[in-house]
Amino acid sequence: MKAVDSEKCSECSIATETVKYLILHCPNSELCKIVGASCKSLGIEPKIEIALSHERLVDTIHKQWRRKQFASGGHNAGAKRRQKIF
Repeated sequence: MKAVDSEKCSECSIATETVKYLILHCPNSELCKIVGASCKSLGIEPKIEIALSHERLVDTIHKQWRRKQFASGGHNAGAKRRQKIF
């Protein structure tokens, strides 16, 4: 999730960007695809409560988030974007 003026999803621009949408519903989110596949392979229901409490899913989400942060300009990229707002 990006700290920007628009409420639309930064991946698809279709719906309001929420943690739940980005992790479980966005058709363009690589994270969503990976979480969905992980839920299927683990035999668990893809629900936000489960995704954010299941240790393997949390690890998967964290790894993907870090990859995206580094790909978009390094580990401080998110901090730099947030500083612009304040």
